[in-house]
Amino acid sequence: MPNRERVTAFDGNRLRMAREARGWTRRKLAEVALVTPAAVSQYENGAYQPSRPVMATIAMSLGMPREFFVPGRPTIAARSSVSHFRSLRSTPVRDRRRAFTHAVFAWELTNLLENYLTIPPVAFPSADLPEEASKDDIENLANECRRLLGLGSDPIANMTRLLESLGAVVVRLPVDLQKVDAFSCVLKSRPVVVLNSDKDDKARGRYSAAHEFGHLIAHDDADPGSQIIEQQANSFASAFLLPADQIAGQLSTPLSWNRLIDLRRHWGVSIASLIMRAKALGTISEHAYRQAFIRLNGIRNKDGTTWRQKEPGYLGPSEQPILLLKCVELVDKLGISRDDLANILRVPRDLVDQLIGENPKPAVRLSRHRDSQGHQD
Repeated sequence: MPNRERVTAFDGNRLRMAREARGWTRRKLAEVALVTPAAVSQYENGAYQPSRPVMATIAMSLGMPREFFVPGRPTIAARSSVSHFRSLRSTPVRDRRRAFTHAVFAWELTNLLENYLTIPPVAFPSADLPEEASKDDIENLANECRRLLGLGSDPIANMTRLLESLGAVVVRLPVDLQKVDAFSCVLKSRPVVVLNSDKDDKARGRYSAAHEFGHLIAHDDADPGSQIIEQQANSFASAFLLPADQIAGQLSTPLSWNRLIDLRRHWGVSIASLIMRAKALGTISEHAYRQAFIRLNGIRNKDGTTWRQKEPGYLGPSEQPILLLKCVELVDKLGISRDDLANILRVPRDLVDQLIGENPKPAVRLSRHRDSQGHQD
């Protein structure tokens, strides 16, 4: 019968991507599509294909055009386990998979743009950092990276631009995934760095970018999620953003809050990072370190938040990725619009907008003013 006719071209991996991008389980999708979870699993592993009515329901429910599920386009078959997620235990598997799918979409858009433009080649330094690496090993690695990149000992002007200039694709997570921290992965030789959706914390964004930089440099073959390599990436980020030869003399006891605020502005880092760096360099005692954090958690702003939650010393606008946005603007001049890109990728236009950092603006409907008598102006 016509309503039981199966779709003739169907990619089960695309169904999994669309489902995970929505944050749905197989059971949730099965309930919406009026099929069993086992059927959804069979669709995804390619053992069975949905009927046309079921496919129409699935596409509409997941917010994807039906063409998205047709095979034949370049994609990534890797799973979220290849990504360096900072807090595996505190981040639900469903959220990790959804976030990783966002990275895959970023790679697909980049891969498409490379048909029209030359995107910076990957030029990351590479190091073999042993699992038992010492503090000196990590300090030396950070210093060598600065030397190789010609950065000297001055503050890093823009960590996000640095990553993009070295060939990484940098995007932000959707705003409803605030509980997922930044992470990175390498997809078909192209590093993808996904930053947290919080655009108001410049210091956090810079530190996250430096942390992922450490992973991409030194943890190519390491198993993601290890506390050891996460601590190594933390130490690298601190050493890279705050080189010891410049910062050590500025972090001696007693630590004045005015000095910390000035250093925060100069280096573009948090006060908490400065205190932890002082402890790592041995310029303050364990007691002074603990007391500093007690005060940081105790001093309150006028709005009731603590300095730990909202530190004093405005750093200016947070760093935003621009590589994909600039590429999309360039191809638009070639006559290829954002709608065209979405159609080629077979995804909604708002996904393209989201990947390049431009969330769609809500429609504004104007109406004439009516006075109390019901008369229009």
